[in-house]
Formats: sequence, C-alpha cells, structure tokens
Amino acid sequence: MNVRFENPKHEELVGDYARLTNWCGKRGRPSADDVLLTLDQIRAAETIEDVPNALRPHPLKGKLKGHFGVWITEKFRVVIRPDPQQDPPAQLGQRNTIKSVLVVELCTDYHSH
Repeated sequence: MNVRFENPKHEELVGDYARLTNWCGKRGRPSADDVLLTLDQIRAAETIEDVPNALRPHPLKGKLKGHFGVWITEKFRVVIRPDPQQDPPAQLGQRNTIKSVLVVELCTDYHSH
C-alpha cells in the first residue's frame, strides 16, 4: 500500500531511528522496532484487506469514523485513513479498494480518550 503521513512530524520520526526510539520511550509506548514493523506490514499489503490479521485492522467508530486502527501492541495502534488523493477513489465499505492511506496517528491509545 502507498503510505503517506498526515503529520510531517510523524514522517520525520519514522525517517530518524534515534529520534523515533527516544519518542517511543516516553509514556510507555511500544518500541521503535514495533512501530516500524507495523508500518512495514501496512506498506507490504496491497490493500487494507491484505494487512495481516495478526495486526487486527479494524474500522473505527465515533469521532474516528472513516479511520482504521492497526495493532502495534494490545494497547497501542497506528491510525490510518484512506488517502483522499487515491485514484480511483477508495470505498470505505470495500476494504479491498483502499490502496493508499494516510497515517493519522503513529502510535496512540485511543481507548483512553
């Protein structure tokens, strides 16, 4: 899948292992390796439908409707949404049409909100 970042800070963190390691070390976040492995598996999938089941990709509800959560750990997720610039446009109800995503949250626990 094509993966872009909604927040330029997240893209910078992913490109700088030392900074990502430092950032992940705060607030009990998963390791930098866990975050990068999850992103690599998202990139390797052709569509959201193809993201490995072990990462439990699932549609979100409420204020995050239209987004998907992808497991990093039991508590933390990468939050992605279909890239509106994808051509042809993705259909939310048809996960196999989502071939390009934006990373909205790099490593979050949305359960505590």
